[in-house]
Amino acid sequence: MKHEKSCGAVVFRQHNGTEQTLLIRHRNSSAWSFPKGHMERGESERQTAMREIGEETGVSDLRLDTRFRRTLEYYAKANVKKQVVFFVGFAADKDHPLSVRDDVVQEAKWVEVSLAPDMLAFENHRTLFASALQYYRSRQKAE
Repeated sequence: MKHEKSCGAVVFRQHNGTEQTLLIRHRNSSAWSFPKGHMERGESERQTAMREIGEETGVSDLRLDTRFRRTLEYYAKANVKKQVVFFVGFAADKDHPLSVRDDVVQEAKWVEVSLAPDMLAFENHRTLFASALQYYRSRQKAE
């Protein structure tokens, strides 16, 4: 069996008085999810997550909190077990447009957090999002 590992983040920001999260749709899927991608040789999980978020969405001005670390595992294909590590990202409130890697990502957008659960296609993503949002809010109060 082949094993693959990817890293990404549930990214949040405060914008015009609202809490928003960053969602993407990959080219090969109509499902909304979070930015993530394959680890490259020699990279740490944090480095992979930062690189992939930047490549897939153009968002580079963010702080990644690795104290929040959740892992999802599933079979991407027959005989391919995938592990995806997610952190929480705190993005700066900027109005610069998102830029996507056309070969990988179909669309990226900031979404009000109240709308995100209904957009996420998979239950494990909705559970991850609820946990990440709770963590994000607790960190916002602490700062």
